[in-house]
Amino acid sequence: MGDITDHFSRKEFACNCGCGFAAIDIQIVQALEILRNKICKPIVILSGCRCPAHNAAVNGSPKSQHLCGRAADIAVKGMRKDAIAKAAEAVKIFEAGGIGKYSWGVHLDIRDTGAVRWDNRKNQKRYTNGPAVDVQPLTPELEAEIQRGIERGD
Repeated sequence: MGDITDHFSRKEFACNCGCGFAAIDIQIVQALEILRNKICKPIVILSGCRCPAHNAAVNGSPKSQHLCGRAADIAVKGMRKDAIAKAAEAVKIFEAGGIGKYSWGVHLDIRDTGAVRWDNRKNQKRYTNGPAVDVQPLTPELEAEIQRGIERGD
């Protein structure tokens, strides 16, 4: 039982550095709840909010939606990244935002600058449905952050 929605709690979206920054936008949490109900599987939040220091430490984009609590990096056990992304496309607010596929999971955001899609699973930048965005390669720091999220079972 979550404290924001039926399945999500604020602590799942807190910055992974431990600073306590957890100002997640309720719209993305509600959209994730819709997605969870569509796929009928738990969603693991690998990264939600990021403070500027942590975003820099993981080589995040200076314009990252994580900085304003409007993004989540997710994984779903037993579900392919393509399937997660396709299911997210069926959620109206994600359809209009950013969806990126990585080796570790899927990035979802609710940006208000138009739909953007990218696939960075093999450090290949491929874009569709909008302008190119700054896709960061998977760094050891970001990989460690993702692993911590998986180990915590967030």
